[in-house]
Amino acid sequence: MAEKSIIYVDVGRLVEKVETCNLLFYPVMIHIFWQVMRNLYKGEVNEPCPVYQIMQGNGQNVLAWQEMKDDREVFFADYVLACYNHLQPNKQKKHEKMPVESFGVFYAEDEQTAHFETNLPMFILHPFVHQDGKNLLPISVRGKISSAVLMRFEQMLIERINSF
Repeated sequence: MAEKSIIYVDVGRLVEKVETCNLLFYPVMIHIFWQVMRNLYKGEVNEPCPVYQIMQGNGQNVLAWQEMKDDREVFFADYVLACYNHLQPNKQKKHEKMPVESFGVFYAEDEQTAHFETNLPMFILHPFVHQDGKNLLPISVRGKISSAVLMRFEQMLIERINSF
């Protein structure tokens, strides 16, 4: 069982497509991770839910989640609403419990990610690495995940990224 691994994924084509479509990279990755995790753990967990970070105006990150949808446009509309609700002090999900079968897709390590516990892996996206004409996205994978499952995850992730 790997407790911590780093994979590098070429996201050059995805970055171009995201820019062409005027989308944001982070929510696109959240949706892609959800699709991969749902297929990877099919039959083992109900419906894996991504937990992600939203940076508030004071520079603090808060954890957010939402019901996931296959349709990207509906997902993005829900994502924008979740972000808005977490940026409004009186609308935050202060008392709503995080889904049990959740996994993290984070862009920064902070106190919350250090204490994020789940039976599913946690992923931290790092800044791009430009190497040999490629835009590589380093992704830290944490949690109890076998090498075989990690290899399947990486393969499925690459397939989803390339088919976006």
